[in-house]
Amino acid sequence: DEEKKTNNSSQILPPPVLPPPSVPVPGGSAPPSYNQALAATQRNGRYHRNFLGPDSGASIVPPTAPPVESPQSKRRERVPMRQLQEEYRKLYVQLMGRGKIEVLGINTYQGRNSQSTNGCTVISALVASRHLSSSNTCIADSSVEDVIDRQCGPLLREIRSKLGLGDHALIIPSDVHDHLVDKNLLDQKYFEGAAGGNVMDPKHIGEFLKLLHVGDDGKGARRKAAATFFFHEHVISIVKTPTSSGGAFYDLIDSLPNLNVNGRSKATRTRCADIDALAALLQWFTSRKFSDSNCSHIDRNAWDDNMADFDPRVFQGFVWHVK
Repeated sequence: DEEKKTNNSSQILPPPVLPPPSVPVPGGSAPPSYNQALAATQRNGRYHRNFLGPDSGASIVPPTAPPVESPQSKRRERVPMRQLQEEYRKLYVQLMGRGKIEVLGINTYQGRNSQSTNGCTVISALVASRHLSSSNTCIADSSVEDVIDRQCGPLLREIRSKLGLGDHALIIPSDVHDHLVDKNLLDQKYFEGAAGGNVMDPKHIGEFLKLLHVGDDGKGARRKAAATFFFHEHVISIVKTPTSSGGAFYDLIDSLPNLNVNGRSKATRTRCADIDALAALLQWFTSRKFSDSNCSHIDRNAWDDNMADFDPRVFQGFVWHVK
């Protein structure tokens, strides 16, 4: 039986670790592979939906400033990572106190049903797909629960079987995108683009936020949108829901049991009132994942595209819009 919905907590705990993706998607019908997109975003901060390959000559737009940039961003390189984490935490708490960010519980989580174990790549893409195709304004909690408890398991078995992987084996996002396109569960025509690189670089994360907020053409402020966000080797969903007033709210949906309410573990839907609140949430959500050794590495080393696979700051986001 489903638990009663609960929406009063502020904790977001760090996820377990998945292996870095390494296998590109064959062919051109599926959303781009992680390796293709990462190679482009490392060089330019943006990967467009019409990208034809590294040697195609397709136009890649240089990164632009993010919709919001904290005062600390201009002195980011000189501030120790641990100090930045505390600044981001304080802003997160402040926005929660003002009602700009709210953490809501979802009555299940990845791994509650053993078939969903290590299924975040499938869950996040399915949540994005359900949101885009939903007749309701925003994907409902019941749909997220259905994805995690029922829809995810059979698809995980199919994909693992196709790839020759064992039970509970981890799967990279590109393989999931390919499979969902083949199954007509993820519509390629909705694909807007991808952005990635250094999550602590306001230009790189700003490109992702811009794609989600207004789209590749800058005209998508009133469009429903969804994204999968790969960071620290875990994948979450972010869904955008336009409002009648002309704005939009954003839900970060994490399938892991990040919330405990009266002894019951729950996945989370963290609702942001606007794009600025989402930007602040992502600063806190990502930076708090850094361990002491991660922080030491960041403090000692500037971002290097050639070392991105080994850098704890690397992220990748895929975005879809309903046209």
